[in-house]
Amino acid sequence: MIEIKNLSKTYKSKKSIDTNAINNISLTFGDKGLVFIVGKSGSGKSTLLNLIGGLDSIDAGEIIVDGINICKLNDKQLDSYRNSYIGFVFQEFNLLEEFNVFDNVNLSLKLQNIDDSKLVKKILKDVDLNNLDKRNINELSGGQKQRVSIARALVKKPKLLLCDEPTGNLDRKSSDQIFNILKEISKDELVIVVSHDIEAANTYANRIIRIEDGRIIEDNKKEKKTKQEKNLIFNKSKLPFSYILKMAYSYIMDKPFRLIMTILLTMIAISFMCFSVNVYLFNDTSLLVSTIKDNEYFNLNIEHRSIKVDGHNNREEKILSLNDNDIKYLENLTSSKVNNKYSLNENGNNISFEFGSISEELLENDAFDTLPSGFSFVSLNDNRLIKNIIGEYPKSDNEIVIHKFFADSMMAFGIKEINNELYFPKSYEEIINDKKEIKLGSKSVIISGIVDEDNHLYKRAMESGEFWSEKLERFFYENYFKKASLIYVNSSFIKGFDLNNNLNLDSLKIDINNVDISKELKLLNDKIEYVNLDGNLISSNDIQLNELILSVDDAKRLLPNYNANLDSYIKKNSNLSYKDIIINYTKEYIKNYNINDNITNLVKVGIDSNTYKIKIIGITLNEENYISKEYINFFKNSNSSVISTYIYVDNTDILKKVMNELEVLYTKKYFLPGDKYLVSFDNSTRVSSVIYVYNMIKNYLFYLSLTFICFTSLLILNFISSSITNVKKQIGILRAIGTTNKDVIKIFGCETLIISIISWIFGIIVWLFECSTLNNSIFEGEFFSLNGIVIEWIVPFIVLLFIIILSIMITITLINKINKVKPIDVILDRRV
Repeated sequence: MIEIKNLSKTYKSKKSIDTNAINNISLTFGDKGLVFIVGKSGSGKSTLLNLIGGLDSIDAGEIIVDGINICKLNDKQLDSYRNSYIGFVFQEFNLLEEFNVFDNVNLSLKLQNIDDSKLVKKILKDVDLNNLDKRNINELSGGQKQRVSIARALVKKPKLLLCDEPTGNLDRKSSDQIFNILKEISKDELVIVVSHDIEAANTYANRIIRIEDGRIIEDNKKEKKTKQEKNLIFNKSKLPFSYILKMAYSYIMDKPFRLIMTILLTMIAISFMCFSVNVYLFNDTSLLVSTIKDNEYFNLNIEHRSIKVDGHNNREEKILSLNDNDIKYLENLTSSKVNNKYSLNENGNNISFEFGSISEELLENDAFDTLPSGFSFVSLNDNRLIKNIIGEYPKSDNEIVIHKFFADSMMAFGIKEINNELYFPKSYEEIINDKKEIKLGSKSVIISGIVDEDNHLYKRAMESGEFWSEKLERFFYENYFKKASLIYVNSSFIKGFDLNNNLNLDSLKIDINNVDISKELKLLNDKIEYVNLDGNLISSNDIQLNELILSVDDAKRLLPNYNANLDSYIKKNSNLSYKDIIINYTKEYIKNYNINDNITNLVKVGIDSNTYKIKIIGITLNEENYISKEYINFFKNSNSSVISTYIYVDNTDILKKVMNELEVLYTKKYFLPGDKYLVSFDNSTRVSSVIYVYNMIKNYLFYLSLTFICFTSLLILNFISSSITNVKKQIGILRAIGTTNKDVIKIFGCETLIISIISWIFGIIVWLFECSTLNNSIFEGEFFSLNGIVIEWIVPFIVLLFIIILSIMITITLINKINKVKPIDVILDRRV
């Protein structure tokens, strides 16, 4: 039973006069019969049909179907109403061409969660479409298409069949076939037909309603009045996933060129997005640990540093000695024994070996023009620190283990024995077997072992006389040459030195006018000649703690006007020796200038955080600048020579813990002021430079990734928007036959996801190729394994999650915009 009360519908127009399509109509329909609504085009008959079917909204009045006012139903309830109660037959057929005949009809059943293929075939037989169930829609005639439309409407057994010009595009014979089918249906159900065909109305109708200008001008009630008590029961609509997937695939393949271009551009955008996000998520620890593991750089050197940054962003770093608490902390952190590194000194000078002179020929050899120097001594507690060794580990307090470059230097230049004779071994084995007593400061040592490292590249460079690669040269100085200054000893060797009385002059800082001269410092032990401030040449081996004797070379650089007249003075006194010239000139200079009055406040000496004023008491012809030997006692500090420690760590978890808790050069924490432990390993400087570049470009790449995100969003938005525009009529058809908004979203969401995931898969492949190419091009030839482009495997999943969320959001936004428009307007393309 349908009751229409005072129904009105007006179409608004911005450019012309508003149209009153339905003007205060009231009607009642029974539960069955064939009702024709006739009238001229624009009279309002189709509008009335759409309002009854819930395809359009009213402006005023009521439409009551079996006791329920459908005008008050929300969109979701209207979908269920159309799915459960209404069957539509359209003039344009409105079939889904991506499905065959069977699937078009079966769709109505599937929306009601019914799976009954026999019923579908029976309905097709009833409308004279037997054996055509597998035909594609575009292979049918107009009459056959209309019968498919009727079959689709009938298969779900609707209570009301609404037909809008069902024969408008058919010939008379086909029209009669359709009307005969509708007449048969009307015996059990209510069928309302909108038509221009007055002849057919007079032939088939039980009731004819004539409309003109939105009003009923004639109502010829021929049908029997029937009124049955019914309850309007809604079936929840659900589109099967197979239909969703098939429709999504069909829409995707509708425009193959657009599809290919979208996938291509989205793929490129995703690959660059992955790269940008990967760099932004770059983790220092990942690169450090992977490099250590790949190259087995398990010998970690850890030192304690004090870093200060002033208000002008000037940075000052000082190496602090490691005390017992530091050692205990590092052993607990690494679960390994420490191998302390000492700087051993005698009389303020670094204890050293004495090599022979470098020949002119070797001075021209770029790969072999520098002797090992600045020796440090590592007390071995963990033999894993040097796994491969020629010879034996040090056992007695006078045995040492050296690196190959040290041994190479011995073979090339010779090294002094304790008797001051030069020893020239011919091989590594000879060095071990001869057990020569090598001079080390005032002591002697025996070389018991040589670290057996791969040095074929260095040998090749030495033989050719040059490095054929800048990377090889850097690798040489970072590894082979640098390691030559490391001497491995046992703990009893270290005990032979007074560590409490061990001043390293490198830790002293003396500057004049902010010019550092610490590299030329020497403790005054032996008598030297110098010109004092009275202009007298004296000889002495004793100066006070706050006094400095300046070398002539530094006097030329640092004292006001000292160098200004020196050349002319030398020419005037060419008959004198150079020594006498300098002595006489210096005497005259001192008489004319009061040195300390001019620069005393700019001269200072300091160690750690302390600074002390110092005064110049004279100038010497020697190359060194001399200070008092009393500094040894003045700067006495327990264990001050423990400058760092080596720890062997090969456990991945512990390595991560160490890299996270301590600092590495150029990492973010490294630049912050404070006392901290600094970790290094073979080639860590090169790895740190990569980290520095990462940290420098991170923020820029964050904004770049946002650009690619926006670009990707626009590509997906454009594709899905175009796809929806191309098939918006199908959306209206689906809504008309009862498909819910949610299922429509699923169709296009599935389409978008398919495109996005395909683009994502290819994008990830391109990204991995980009990373591999960059690693090969930038870091190839490093002479150690360095994959500077560290792949963070979480990145693809982050990007996948992003594009899934993006696809869903775009789809929901665009489909909701379509779904807000009434189904009939979508079908007719009125306001979409």
